[in-house]
Formats: sequence, structure tokens, C-alpha cells
Amino acid sequence: MDGTPITDDPDDDSLVALAEAVGADALVSGDPHLTTLQRAGVSELTPRAALDIIDETHGAG
Repeated sequence: MDGTPITDDPDDDSLVALAEAVGADALVSGDPHLTTLQRAGVSELTPRAALDIIDETHGAG
């Protein structure tokens, strides 16, 4: 990280930086500082949205 804030909550910046560094497809969190983040490279998903994607991909149940 270069010191430039990524989110409105500095405690969350390291999570976003880590997700980007490892090439994560998504960062799953219910934290509003993360779920409202618009940033290229990593999708920020709520737990519900992540489960919906899993259900669509692998079938519910």
C-alpha cells in the first residue's frame, strides 16, 4: 500500500490490498465500507450475494 486511503475505514484498507495482491476474485464482507467500494480488480460482495453466486454456479441445495 502506498498510504493512499482505499476505503472510508483505514482498518479495512489492508483487507482490500491483500485481496488485490493475491488476485482474489472477490472479497466477501457485510461491512458497508467494503460492500459500497467501487474498485477495479476485486469484486466486493455481501455474504448473501456470494451465496447467490455459489447457488447459481453449483446449484442450490
